[in-house]
Amino acid sequence: MTPLLVCLALVCVLLLIAAVDVARTPTRAPSRPSDHGDEQEVGLPPGRIVYTDADGTAQSLAAHKYPLCGKPDYVVRTPEGVHVPVEVKSARIGKAPRHEDVLQVATYLLILDDLYPHDPAPRYGLLHYRNADVQVVATPDLRAEVLDILAQLQAIDDAIGDAGSDDETAAGPPGNPGVARCRACAFKAICEDAIVS
Repeated sequence: MTPLLVCLALVCVLLLIAAVDVARTPTRAPSRPSDHGDEQEVGLPPGRIVYTDADGTAQSLAAHKYPLCGKPDYVVRTPEGVHVPVEVKSARIGKAPRHEDVLQVATYLLILDDLYPHDPAPRYGLLHYRNADVQVVATPDLRAEVLDILAQLQAIDDAIGDAGSDDETAAGPPGNPGVARCRACAFKAICEDAIVS
C-alpha cells in the first residue's frame, strides 16, 4: 500500500467515524486498584501484563485473519486467560468517550481474538482517561462496525488500485517519510512501501 493510499485510508476512516452515531455509550468501569506496580494509576485489570507500548517502542500486534494491526498501551492477561486491551488517553472524558476511541479499542479486541484463538475471547477493553476509566464491551454490533469500516477501506483500496499504475498518484507522494516516522506507523506491518520492518 503506497503512502498516499495509507493517507487516503486514514482520511476515510476519520470521515466514517465522524458519520457514525455516537449514541451507543459504553458503561463506565469502576476504578480498581491492581498489583501492577507503577501502572496502578492506569486502572489495569487484575492479571499479568503481556504486552506494553506505553513508551511507544513496541512492535504492532497484527491479526492473521484481517489486515489489521495496532499498538494498545497495555494488554493484560487476566487470571481466567482473557486478554484485555487497555488504551491510555491523556484527555479528560466528557459525557461519553469519543467514538473513535471506542472503535480503536474494539479493533484491538478483534486483533486479540484473532491472535489468541485458543484462549477465551476478549469480553471487554478499557479506555483510561485522566478522570475516568471506560469499559468497552465486545458486542456483536461493535465488532460488525469495525469489520464494516474495514470492508469499506478495502473497497476504497481496491478501487484506487484498479485505477491503474500509470496514474502519477499511484506511486504515492514524493519524498521519504523517514525511518522514525515509518517505525512508528501503525500500518507498517501491511505497508508495501515500509522502509523498516
